[in-house]
Amino acid sequence: MTVCFLAGDSYPGDRYVEEELRRRLGAHFPTWVGQAELWGGIADGPGMPDLDARVEGLRKRLAPQAGSDLILFGRSSGARVAVTYAARHGATAVVCLGFPFRRPQCVIEPERFQHLATLTVPTLIIQGTKDSYGGAEITENYAFSAAVRLHFVCHGHDLRMHAGEWDRVAMAIRAFLDARPPGHGFQPHGFDEAYYLTRHPDVAAAVAAGKLASGERHYALHGQAERRSMRWLPD
Repeated sequence: MTVCFLAGDSYPGDRYVEEELRRRLGAHFPTWVGQAELWGGIADGPGMPDLDARVEGLRKRLAPQAGSDLILFGRSSGARVAVTYAARHGATAVVCLGFPFRRPQCVIEPERFQHLATLTVPTLIIQGTKDSYGGAEITENYAFSAAVRLHFVCHGHDLRMHAGEWDRVAMAIRAFLDARPPGHGFQPHGFDEAYYLTRHPDVAAAVAAGKLASGERHYALHGQAERRSMRWLPD
């Protein structure tokens, strides 16, 4: 099993994220390839021309591991690279830390997140509830496939956590990897039926009239395509 860690644009400023995880999880994996090993210490963001070039560069660097189990960890822009690589070339699982759904105070860029709705590789997103790139509201504003799991921490995008919080994050990652069905996605999160019906009175009326079995059924048939606001219940 090979783990590759992809840092964000602020590397080496965010090097502590990899260090905290490697300290807690490194012994569980035969091979851990960090940011420095992958890119020679060059930042994953500014050191490469664009996301496609980073994904292609990663593919070339991982060629010796082709055919083996691969878990990709990605921090911020590195999470985008990890998810895009997994969607194009496959992976055993992906763990994202501080996924950048949007740039603060900038226009929406669908290419940042739209593939999360159809992703088939089991993916865990560790997200700060106060993250300016997408916080607690992401369950309402973005669509996630059944392969995606969310874990929230009460922090911003930098994920500056104390040791006990990192311990709990590491435990959540281990639980995610242990529970991952080999070669398959997860069953969907618990659908927040009450929230969906409250936000969409027309759906609530249709359910009450017997025209629909539930709000969850409406979301599966129509709501996701219509980009209706919804929310998952916590794990």
